[in-house]
Amino acid sequence: AAMIFYYGSLGDTILSVYKAVTGGVDWGDILEPLRERISIWTVPAFMMYIAFVMLCVLNVITGVFVESALATAKRDRASVMVSNVKSVFDQYDKNNSGMLNWDEFKDACDSKDMKTILASLEIDSSEAEGLFHLLDVKETGHVTPQEFAIGCVRLSGTSKALDLGILMREFMDFLSDNDSHARR
Repeated sequence: AAMIFYYGSLGDTILSVYKAVTGGVDWGDILEPLRERISIWTVPAFMMYIAFVMLCVLNVITGVFVESALATAKRDRASVMVSNVKSVFDQYDKNNSGMLNWDEFKDACDSKDMKTILASLEIDSSEAEGLFHLLDVKETGHVTPQEFAIGCVRLSGTSKALDLGILMREFMDFLSDNDSHARR
């Protein structure tokens, strides 16, 4: 009777297996007719199926939660960094221009707050001059808080990203210097 109830048709079989995985029915109850009427070897096969499906489902659910948590943490980190950058710029902007020149930037990089910001972005504070010139995209001699925040987020990661950025900037400067010498 249990064999017909759980496995009487393809639809009954699919529903029974679905119930076993989702907890709608105890999978031992579904397995018993197979063990008694078919073979003892259905037990390990059914157990492997249940384990496989449960692991897949758990991994997907875990992945969704982890991805969501990482996205939230990234947004939080970015918003905290922006507010910290603004306070550091306000503190070290001696002429109240809303931006930092090289001397102000160098002083700011020596501060504990700026070192914390740079460390959270995995940027070494010893690269302050290269970082300043990289962030000063318009070559104005000043860096705004927006330029700093956007540039640092783009350069965050291993120091290789920062080194590559500095190298690219130096190469562009070299090309422009070479071009101006060639025109003379």
